[in-house]
Amino acid sequence: MKPPQAGGNASPLWYVGVALSVLVIGWYPFLGVMLLAGVTRILVDRSGPRAFVGAVLVAIATVVILSVTFGLSSGLVAVPPLLTTLLLVACMCRGAAGVTSVSTVVAVGTLASLAIDAFTLSGQGYSVADVTCGLLMETVRASAGNGIDANMVVATVEPVVTALWPLVYVMTVMVNVLGAGVGALVAAPRVNGVRHLPQIARFDAPLWSVGVLALSVLGLGASFAGIPYANVVLTVSATVLMSVRFIFAAQGLGVLSDKLSRLRMGCMLRPLIICFAVWVEAMSFILSIVGLIDVWANFRKLPRGGTDAETHR
Repeated sequence: MKPPQAGGNASPLWYVGVALSVLVIGWYPFLGVMLLAGVTRILVDRSGPRAFVGAVLVAIATVVILSVTFGLSSGLVAVPPLLTTLLLVACMCRGAAGVTSVSTVVAVGTLASLAIDAFTLSGQGYSVADVTCGLLMETVRASAGNGIDANMVVATVEPVVTALWPLVYVMTVMVNVLGAGVGALVAAPRVNGVRHLPQIARFDAPLWSVGVLALSVLGLGASFAGIPYANVVLTVSATVLMSVRFIFAAQGLGVLSDKLSRLRMGCMLRPLIICFAVWVEAMSFILSIVGLIDVWANFRKLPRGGTDAETHR
């Protein structure tokens, strides 16, 4: 099947591909979002905005068919990855997939996931927070094993799980966004013959991320001051703090990547150093701290004129 020609009418088979991708999302979300992003990207780049509207309508119709055929929950589970994929493709097709827009996509996808799960579980008499915390704690107990030490580990981890349980939704959406971005980038060379890959060394966090970080820290402090709904404030603040940490970690990784390039590190040593840095970041905040400092220090001497970080198509 040849890609549709620019400015022409797309073959109906491409819309069949959109429907099949949505079906795949219901069972294999990561693969489904990659396929959906790739097909939609080709449609939009070759046939214009109307093709995007057609892809959205086909996707909605497929979700409705899933809900009617397999039950409402089967259709609803596909909505968040479907939503994030289409939003990301729209940003990439406009050449506006920067840190701000992608972060917005992640936030919208996370809120949609939480809302849908809350709606589904409330019909069964459960709370999304209780169910998520329960599942996470079961995983911790299974990993810790039995004995006094295991009980101590569980008791230590439980407050952290209670405060950070929404982070599971954030990270799930981030993985889906990553898959959609890969799918759209792979499909792009078929359209314009040019492969424009994002460069981590050019990553530059916008200033609003510092403001969000400061507000989350203030929220954490306020949650221990006995304010009303302190538990809710603690959960929201801790989740936002750990979420925005990914931005500063990417900033720190960009600084590291730039320095390795300047030192002319080989293709064997550079991936090893980056993998080690990511492993260290998982247990500490070193890259995040470097990234936060770089917002002001600008170690890479990037041009900054108040615009967003590098955007990608």
